[in-house]
Amino acid sequence: MPQLSPASLDWYRASYLHERLAVRRVAQSLLPPVPTDDTRGKRRLERWRAEAPFSDDEWWSQRMALEHASEEQWLTILGESSHAMSQALHEVPAWVTPLVQTFACPLETSATLPPSETWSKNQAVRFLDAFGPHIQQARSRLSTRLHGLLHRHPDAPCDPATLEALLCENLPAQLLPIVLRTMVLELNVARVQELLQGDTAEARFQSFIDRMVQPAHGIALLQEYPVLGRLVVESLDRWITVSEEFVQRLCDDWLAIQQTFAPPEDPGPLVRIEGGMGDTHRGGRSVVIATFRSGFRLVYKPKSLAIDRHFQQLLAWLNARGA
Repeated sequence: MPQLSPASLDWYRASYLHERLAVRRVAQSLLPPVPTDDTRGKRRLERWRAEAPFSDDEWWSQRMALEHASEEQWLTILGESSHAMSQALHEVPAWVTPLVQTFACPLETSATLPPSETWSKNQAVRFLDAFGPHIQQARSRLSTRLHGLLHRHPDAPCDPATLEALLCENLPAQLLPIVLRTMVLELNVARVQELLQGDTAEARFQSFIDRMVQPAHGIALLQEYPVLGRLVVESLDRWITVSEEFVQRLCDDWLAIQQTFAPPEDPGPLVRIEGGMGDTHRGGRSVVIATFRSGFRLVYKPKSLAIDRHFQQLLAWLNARGA
């Protein structure tokens, strides 16, 4: 079976523009001359300028100013090869390690996402099977953290056996927008090349999924689309961080929540976690609605409410003075 190599130059194709510019800016005198392909650089620059609103010179100038870069520097970065990027960046990007380890040390279980009523009728969620090893590794990491957290909070309103599954409910909504277009493209390529088996559309779709879950095809996919691999790793990392943070805060605040809201009966354990309620901010955080077995519900807003609290104090102060 082919293996992913952390030293592959393909990974450097997924380096963000600001990362390349920053390295060149900090250590320009220490780096070797950059071999660039002027034709490629100009072609890529034209693609940037073709995107609205960058066809407007003023908007384009503002975009370059955000990176503190000139158009000449922009052309150099866009025209350099993966080899030149590897020389400039020196170290293997941190997000590459989880990709390589996933295939080097696969988990025994084949489960990716738990059965979900929310996603049961959405066939597109099956595309995530192709990223099963990465999801498995992320779930394993989160599970380890949750067990340690709940061990320190034995009175938390969480059932350890179901908590991870509840958090997984929100994972497809994060990953599907990242992988969908690429997987649809690959599905059509397989169709045109007559690689799919079956007499019905359903059978051919299943044939495609069966093909993509094979490690060799999973590795080939990441080598062809390194940016996709990076985005999947970063999304899973954010999911772990945000999920653990939510549970940690719920455990820390549970006594105060009970005392403040004084539900008439025992709320019972957590039975549903609805994430993505509104826009995401600060590294993928969004409003979460937590539902408990008794029907008691909490709205969790992952931000400081100090401004809101002080504004209410100001209103109370004004009202007390007849305003």
